[in-house]
Amino acid sequence: MNKPKQVDSKEVGLAVGLIFGKYFLKTEHMHYGYWPADLALDISNVAQAQEKYTEFLISHIPELTETVLDVGCGTGATAKKLKDTGYSVECVSPSDFLTRYAHDLLGDECTIYQCTFENLNTDKKYDLLLFSESFQYVGLDEVLINSSKYLNENGHLMICDFFRRGGEIKSFMGGGHNIDEFYDRVSSSGFRIVEDIDITDQTAPNMDLVDDLLGNFA
Repeated sequence: MNKPKQVDSKEVGLAVGLIFGKYFLKTEHMHYGYWPADLALDISNVAQAQEKYTEFLISHIPELTETVLDVGCGTGATAKKLKDTGYSVECVSPSDFLTRYAHDLLGDECTIYQCTFENLNTDKKYDLLLFSESFQYVGLDEVLINSSKYLNENGHLMICDFFRRGGEIKSFMGGGHNIDEFYDRVSSSGFRIVEDIDITDQTAPNMDLVDDLLGNFA
């Protein structure tokens, strides 16, 4: 008798999340949303909030940026939006399931490196490295060293993610890196912070929706 193939619980969780989002919320994004004051906090508005999040990211991409590496691209929905906006985009995706989905969405014009950022191996350099809710999963030292390696001269590192202040946990998924430690690493790495925006008030409402889903639907 053949030994049953072991199921990766993380891949199953990603599949369930994607199916729920695509068929119940009508969205292919897997990131949280951006909730401005005029958008009602309702499950029916999640797709719209996620689009606003992507628009927020794109609106803060530095001028003269042409090439982007989307690290932890998820379903590829953000990368597709970047491509449609005119950027040349490549992706890093460690998930077998999401890599297949992103390939179907992006086609053959977009290279997807199926690996972690720490294991990325390419001679290419980019104007922008984008970490959208993926930065918390990479070690601080590794990410800053590798970012310097893959950036063009005067390139930028763009991070939108959860951070912790002291023992405070912002994310129900674990909270991300300590913000003070992050600033210390940045100051000693050769990077210079050119823009620092706190969007906690616009993203925190997602926690209420998650609690509601877990309590009343899941």
